[in-house]
Amino acid sequence: MERIALEATAAIDKTERLTVIKQPFPEARHEVTFERQVYERLGAHPRIARYIRPLSHTFEMEYYQLGCIDQARHKIESKIPYLKWAEQIAEGLVFVHSKGVVHCDLRSPNILVTDTLDVVLADFASSSMDGVRVSNVYNKTRYRPPSFDEYKYESYQYTIQDDIFAFGSVIYSLVTAEDPYKERTDDEVIKLYTAGTFPDTSGWTIGAVTTKCWRGEYSDAAEVLEDIR
Repeated sequence: MERIALEATAAIDKTERLTVIKQPFPEARHEVTFERQVYERLGAHPRIARYIRPLSHTFEMEYYQLGCIDQARHKIESKIPYLKWAEQIAEGLVFVHSKGVVHCDLRSPNILVTDTLDVVLADFASSSMDGVRVSNVYNKTRYRPPSFDEYKYESYQYTIQDDIFAFGSVIYSLVTAEDPYKERTDDEVIKLYTAGTFPDTSGWTIGAVTTKCWRGEYSDAAEVLEDIR
């Protein structure tokens, strides 16, 4: 096997069968076992990374040679189909939420690109299922709503609104290839978000959708998907 990546909870090894196996760090076995349970609940879906089978303390998944969105950007020759990908990510969120799962760490590194240039959601180790969450890993500042307090993260109750807010930042990164407020410090970003000040997306095809995600103007991901379409 070939080690191809390191995540917060596990090393990722590629097999000769062109699949990947998560090798959990000893202190993170519980998180990887939980992630396996999430994939088993979600089952097969065109917007979810393909789960193959359970293994002791871990699981096997399909290998996506283009990698995540950030990696695929440098591998494909055509222009990034950000409208198509935004719609597909929203489709994934609608499905995930319908299964009682909140991703909790939605951002470009956790969205994989298929050989057909479609996208799938992946890396559910930090997710919440039926309100239960076992990971202490939380999303990056620019992908978190201002209501999130990193000093009280253990008691923070994740909801679908957290994913919808993060999705606004994902759209921003799709269009610009940068995180929102890249030049600002985390503390400055928190102050801006708390004041309701977000990057300008006017003039974008789905700029209004992006801003509405940040402002909490959607009740669920289905409304987001409807606006994108």
